[in-house]
Amino acid sequence: MINLKSKILLFCSSYAPLFLIILIQNHNTITKNFLDFFNIFKKGHIYSIFDILIIIKIFIHPVTILLILLLVGICFLLCLLNKHNQLIQDKIEVSETKNVTSESMTYIFTYLVPFLSLNLNSTINLYCIIVLITTIGIIYINSDMLYINPLLNSFGYKAFKISGKILNLGKEVQDVFIITPKEIKKISENSIVNFLQYDEEILIAGSNMQNK
Repeated sequence: MINLKSKILLFCSSYAPLFLIILIQNHNTITKNFLDFFNIFKKGHIYSIFDILIIIKIFIHPVTILLILLLVGICFLLCLLNKHNQLIQDKIEVSETKNVTSESMTYIFTYLVPFLSLNLNSTINLYCIIVLITTIGIIYINSDMLYINPLLNSFGYKAFKISGKILNLGKEVQDVFIITPKEIKKISENSIVNFLQYDEEILIAGSNMQNK
């Protein structure tokens, strides 16, 4: 099974576009928080409990939380995709395949666009959004939605669910998630794909694929 940390980070990366939109709309708040934080530490040390309260207020502010989630999600996805450049030796012979990349558009209109109708400059609304995103995140993590990620499309990658046999291990796998680079347009049944295994259910494909 995919470990919980990977599920959470995949979810954060899938919501990165929404986080970015919210942060852009709240750029004045980000600037103010940064200046407050900088002014406190410019003094060289924290002088009072008032300074501590300001720091706590900055870090629990919804804009700060969303900024952290945005950076964590993007960094995780970039690190994950960077494994594509590593030496790939394992091969899987595909018996079943399904392209799930197009489902990202449904995800965008169902789970991302509705948020844009809210007042994203209201602090109360931002806390409500975080609660709602957390609820959706729990559903996302506990369901079969991990392969739906709009950022993969943005970076030119595709997502497939495949079943097949890992040739060097002689091991059968069912419904694993494989991320393919733009060089691979389609994975066909009976094709052989080079891959690097990130997790038990997440594979990173190489640039080459052999068709039988």
